Amino acid sequence: MRAAGHGFAAGCGKLGAALGTFLFPVLLTGIGETALLYAVAAASACGFLITLAFRVETRGHSLNALSGAQATALAPRITPP
Repeated sequence: MRAAGHGFAAGCGKLGAALGTFLFPVLLTGIGETALLYAVAAASACGFLITLAFRVETRGHSLNALSGAQATALAPRITPP
């Protein structure tokens, strides 16, 4: 499960890097430097909030405790309403 999550995250990072390489200059000329940097900051803030909302603390738990139905017994997290 961890390997699948890591692979997905790595793939998304590579896709974002590839898109950013080609789209950043296009957007820079299209909407301007200030607006583009505010958009990048907003995307980073959204990523932080999503990570904060859906995190699961795995520190101190074995892989057996983190797998299957036992994963729901971990420390509760605050979920959005």
